[in-house]
Amino acid sequence: MTSTHITSIKNKSARNRSEAGQAHAAVHHFEALAGVSSGQENVNENENLSNVHREPHARIRGRQGLMEQSKAPLPVSQTGTLAGWVGVAIATCAGVGTIPLAPGTFGALVGVLLFIPLARAGAVPFVIAVLVLCALGVWASDRAEEVFASKDDGRIVIDELVGQLITLTPLLAFCGPSAFSCAPAHPEGAILEGPVFFSLVVTGFVAFRVFDIAKPGPVRWAERNISGGAGVMADDCVAGVFGAIVLAVPTFVLLTQSSGVAPAAGGY
Repeated sequence: MTSTHITSIKNKSARNRSEAGQAHAAVHHFEALAGVSSGQENVNENENLSNVHREPHARIRGRQGLMEQSKAPLPVSQTGTLAGWVGVAIATCAGVGTIPLAPGTFGALVGVLLFIPLARAGAVPFVIAVLVLCALGVWASDRAEEVFASKDDGRIVIDELVGQLITLTPLLAFCGPSAFSCAPAHPEGAILEGPVFFSLVVTGFVAFRVFDIAKPGPVRWAERNISGGAGVMADDCVAGVFGAIVLAVPTFVLLTQSSGVAPAAGGY
């Protein structure tokens, strides 16, 4: 074998060893890349699984926190002063406004219950009581808005109470306190006793709630353009006036049909 052949064989062997080394290095490189990718995927998968397990617990803790916050009484630091406590008590009608379902409706029901003893006192005391409650509601609503840090908060229901009293006023004006007794001041007042009177109270209750919820024209204007406690009270007072107009119609018709003449003003 000549030196040329030997040199050629050596060169081929060196090239083969070089190519094998390169191939081996490439395999290690790809294996390393695959290991990093697999490790990253495992990390991402573990993080995703951790997030999946954390998120429901976080949502549950969040909901539980909101429920506990809504049920928890207001701390002294939140109300700040005695005026804050008194304002909240009046604005929520001694806690009626904290009822979670339809607090405004329950506030109006308080107005219906309060109407009976106030009406028995007479027309003048009734009107004075409504005016005092309205002024008190403005003050209390201002305090409650500060405590709740919310404009016209749903827990404030003193406005529904006053609005309901305004709606029921025609029953007092047409038949007087005698409508609640067995001895009416005049014969036509007797028609408003018993089931008929109850149906008129229900009519007034429904009429006020419809106007308070639907907020037509002036009711909506009062809500949007009057601020503070006065704004809280104003829209319900306007809704109460609309409800009183609706209630006055059947009351007047029933009295005139019963007596054949229009009832005297005030029903006395």
